[in-house]
Amino acid sequence: MDESEPTDIEALGEGEDDPGGGAAEASVESTETRSQRLSTGPVLEWTEVDPGFDDLFQFESARDGQVIARAWTDGDGQGLFGQRMVVSDNGTDWTELALPEGLFPEQVNISADRWVVTGRYPDSTWPDAGPDRLFFSDDEGATWTETIIDVPSEAASPYVVERWWASPVLVEGRRMVLVLSTSSDIDGETLLDDLGRLPPDKRVVFALPTPDGVTFTLVDSDAHEAFAPFTSGPSGLSAVYGYSNEELPVPAYEELELTYDEVGFTESEMFELFAPSSVPVTRIFASDGATGEVVASYEGWILSGAATAEGFLLVLISDDDTTVLTSPDGLVWSEGRSFGPAYGGAKVSTDGTIWWAESEMDGSFDVQRARPGAAPEHLATFDGVHYPGRPVVGPAGLVVVATWDRSASPRVDGALLSEGRVDRDGFELRYDGSREILTLWDLSEDAAVYVFGPEDMQSETPPDGVRLAGDDRAFALTFEDPETGADLVTFTADDMAFLIGMATADLEAASGVDPDWPEQWLGWSADGTAWGWQSLNEALGIHDANIWAEFAVGQDFVITRVASFQPPNPADPTDSGQVLPTRWFLARVP
Repeated sequence: MDESEPTDIEALGEGEDDPGGGAAEASVESTETRSQRLSTGPVLEWTEVDPGFDDLFQFESARDGQVIARAWTDGDGQGLFGQRMVVSDNGTDWTELALPEGLFPEQVNISADRWVVTGRYPDSTWPDAGPDRLFFSDDEGATWTETIIDVPSEAASPYVVERWWASPVLVEGRRMVLVLSTSSDIDGETLLDDLGRLPPDKRVVFALPTPDGVTFTLVDSDAHEAFAPFTSGPSGLSAVYGYSNEELPVPAYEELELTYDEVGFTESEMFELFAPSSVPVTRIFASDGATGEVVASYEGWILSGAATAEGFLLVLISDDDTTVLTSPDGLVWSEGRSFGPAYGGAKVSTDGTIWWAESEMDGSFDVQRARPGAAPEHLATFDGVHYPGRPVVGPAGLVVVATWDRSASPRVDGALLSEGRVDRDGFELRYDGSREILTLWDLSEDAAVYVFGPEDMQSETPPDGVRLAGDDRAFALTFEDPETGADLVTFTADDMAFLIGMATADLEAASGVDPDWPEQWLGWSADGTAWGWQSLNEALGIHDANIWAEFAVGQDFVITRVASFQPPNPADPTDSGQVLPTRWFLARVP
């Protein structure tokens, strides 16, 4: 340690608390300690499970306590996108749902006696695919009847193609309610053909606006048709064809650029094609059988919804507000309570209760709920964890994933130490580089003897109670007893080099976890009042990778799918990291 190291020391008498609310103790809070501090209820106990598929993803909780998911097994072809749908009532045994043959499902609702599914057929070609198709079954999938979705186009230009899709789909009794959202694309092939500019034996896969005109991407007419729903956006050919499980080669393509003058659009057409409204129009479609109609339209997005015995409920998000829409029969809709713009993370449970987690400016967040017809209730506040995701709700309760800033959150009970430690003769010297705190810890008394705060680290001479002997390359740092002046312990230059190096070493190299990747914490509650919190990495036993997890809550279980990535070793320039195998974990609720 050189003379620029900390000087002013605060000596702690035996049994005294740390100054400033226990800076030294807070700097070494373990995940176990933090879990205990945050928790007011039990935590989940996780067991790794094999779902029996190569992939199982996009979980959705159903009203009867079952969980629906998409499944894929190598060789399924389009099943890479989850064409197979499966259901489970225990999280371990999965049964495939009988859906309309050949349909790629988008929304599936089996919560009522009437099953409903929307989707497209993979052999549909864009842009003629049109909106999602709707089917219902009153015999649990044995037979299916199609409901015609007739949504008149409001486009003024003949070259605008409106594509509608349904999300969510609600069912109560025989009444089906679909929320229809839309996107607009250019029908590039018709446009070029009308202009006489479509080359022979070519077809258009993309038509995208640029500052100066329109760029058309052309491929051979006989080029393999990638999965149609994914070709209708500006994803790029390699991305589109890379989605296919068949590893299709990217076809040869060419681009044709036309100016707006060459295209000949009117001002109204240009505005409609290239300057759409920032707030989409959402339409509500209702049906009892083979036909139906649009019964209401709203500006904004529908975030979540539910069907109950009392009627239907939707949460509408607009630019500056969040509004509850209700209907007793799915036909007549009214605007109810408004929650303001801060409640964009709302989730409606199957009983009609609205749940949300609201971040605060101080790095905390609140959990709130609103039961049908009742005012919002504040249930809990959590400090230190922030940026919660939308709650995942099911019969067994709800889970919320929030983040903890890893750079300000040392973990000392696992493989990652964000502070350096070195012990000698019954004492431990601790240096937290992120907070610039140096602590001498008496191991026998389990108490701090000296603590340096950030403001104490700039003095040029050692303070009373500390002696520095030697030069910069060979020195010894001796701490004296604050009461008697007798020598307590001496740390060598090697000790200090190890201490400082341990604290300031790049965390990626030390742990294999990206220090910029937020540490994820999982909260579970049966009713929103008592919560059990746990570090997601620690709970699942994944210590050397960044993870992405999705959850579903069933009747008495919680299931998660975990995708993970092992960051590259910064000491190895040839290491680019690797995607680790997907894993699944199951927890029975306490």
